[in-house]
Amino acid sequence: MLTKKEIFVLTGSGHKGSVKISPVDGNKNRVIIECNLDFRPNNATLYIIGDEIAKTPLNDSKTTAELPFVSNSVQGCVVRSSAQTMFGGRGDKAEMLAKISAESGQKPAQKPKQNTVDFKPKAAEIDNNKDNEASKKSEMSSLAKLLSATSNDSGILKYNGSNFYLAIKPQLDEMFVCYKQENALNKAVENSSWVHIDTEDGYYVVGLIKNDDTPAYICYGVPSKDGNDVPPELKNVCVWLPVEDKDVKGYWVIYQSAVDGDIVK
Repeated sequence: MLTKKEIFVLTGSGHKGSVKISPVDGNKNRVIIECNLDFRPNNATLYIIGDEIAKTPLNDSKTTAELPFVSNSVQGCVVRSSAQTMFGGRGDKAEMLAKISAESGQKPAQKPKQNTVDFKPKAAEIDNNKDNEASKKSEMSSLAKLLSATSNDSGILKYNGSNFYLAIKPQLDEMFVCYKQENALNKAVENSSWVHIDTEDGYYVVGLIKNDDTPAYICYGVPSKDGNDVPPELKNVCVWLPVEDKDVKGYWVIYQSAVDGDIVK
């Protein structure tokens, strides 16, 4: 039950905006929201997040709506569509996304749609009787299979759309919010951002490389301590990327075009 007006600044996906939330006179369980964006969204949703979540569709740069909202305070706001994710407020971004996923009956970091890369971590079946070196190779193989889950003999399956980056952008945005930065790769590759994603048997990395402000490549990589253990599953599609890091010598990386999803070597 909101008792005072709240104003939040929205940022993200290269855009800005604001949300004003005001209690309704005579009805403490409802609020009036005024959302202003610097672009016209396409099938976006505005989420007002507190103890409960209120939401309304956005299809114009300016939207006013009255919504039920029984929380005493607002944690933050999220504007989300297939192409944009914007945040505003005091709330932790990962927590807000988790609340939205729970409210919609989904799990966080959902598996992308068909023709996109499967980001879902899964464990390798490692024989505990093998020696440590064999186990490490098995872990590497498991992560390699993860990254090539949608591949065939000729590489990653062909993406049929017109903009591969936009097709997987919601999953990428959520990853860059929920997972920690891989600073060694951020330093090694100019104008790039990478995240470190732990799995039960190791980790892998996901990155985005831009030409100026335009996404150029979506990247997926597995770590290597000596640079001689190229994963068999990625042998024909990956490229060696050395880094200055005490724990690994570099990464075997897949580069996909942000335009058509084709593998680039």
